Amino acid sequence: MPSQSSSEFLIGLTRDLLNEQDELEIKDLGLSLLEASPRVRHEFLAERVAVIRPQEIRDYDGIITSWPSYERESFAGVERLLGIALLGVGYDHVDVEACTDSDVALFNAAGAVNRPVAEAILTFMLSLS
Repeated sequence: MPSQSSSEFLIGLTRDLLNEQDELEIKDLGLSLLEASPRVRHEFLAERVAVIRPQEIRDYDGIITSWPSYERESFAGVERLLGIALLGVGYDHVDVEACTDSDVALFNAAGAVNRPVAEAILTFMLSLS
């Protein structure tokens, strides 16, 4: 369970942002900007899960995530969470109405996966040619 002071903004990052060696998949995620702020702290959630559960996010002010699903039950009893930043394309795995009902802002990080998507497309084109 995270510990913090009352003036600290705590951001949780989901473990899907890490590879099997616990290294960041997106090399320039901008964590250095968070580390530069004395009032912001970040840490990775304890487990890699397919569906987020309330106990995993209830102690955070913000979440940075990619693939886990967020269902209505994910927000049960979660009062502190202000926002979820999605790195990726689409938000079909997030119950937007549940976010709204829970007063949690949901936003995509524009450009977060431009390079990986471009690399995948070029790889597909080369493999088909």
